[in-house]
Amino acid sequence: MRCIIDDLRRILDDNIYGILEMRVNIMKKIAIISGTVRPNSNTLKVAEWLKKKTDNEPNIYELVDLMDFNLPHYNEPVSPKSVVEYLHPETQKWSEAIKQYDAYIFVIPEYNGFFPGVVKDAVDFLYHEWSNKLFGLVGIGGKGGIWACNHLKTLLERFDMNHVETIGVTSPWTSIDQDGNIDESALTKPLESLLKKFR
Repeated sequence: MRCIIDDLRRILDDNIYGILEMRVNIMKKIAIISGTVRPNSNTLKVAEWLKKKTDNEPNIYELVDLMDFNLPHYNEPVSPKSVVEYLHPETQKWSEAIKQYDAYIFVIPEYNGFFPGVVKDAVDFLYHEWSNKLFGLVGIGGKGGIWACNHLKTLLERFDMNHVETIGVTSPWTSIDQDGNIDESALTKPLESLLKKFR
């Protein structure tokens, strides 16, 4: 009888381990990229707000702040599409950070109808790290940063990345408070419309 019980325990343990392993394998690791290097920016506030909103999501969401990488204008000696090893430590650090993710949500402000130059540089430094992955966009601007998002969507699709959804935070000067809370009535679409695309 004891042998039978021990066997049953082993079977149950194996099944539970298998279920947990399957659960880990299907979870996506998603970067929320704060797309500016301006101090005290609304962009970082929105990115941090978004991260809090994902706490109960089935995937793993992490904040990636461009302020932490000190990327210059593109200065690698060869194209990232053909690179074997990056020359500069800033690029190496950026590559290591980005390649671990399965998908990305870019949170970007709109400057004069476009996304910030620092985002263009951050994207251009890499190639294979982006290729064929999912991405969503959160724009910030008077009309939700729609122009900036459309331009960035065009750029990212050149890496064969797959766009899932775009939402915007309109009128950020009134819809985002000092503590980073966002009036969700100012969103162009419910946040759920973005998050569900990654489940």
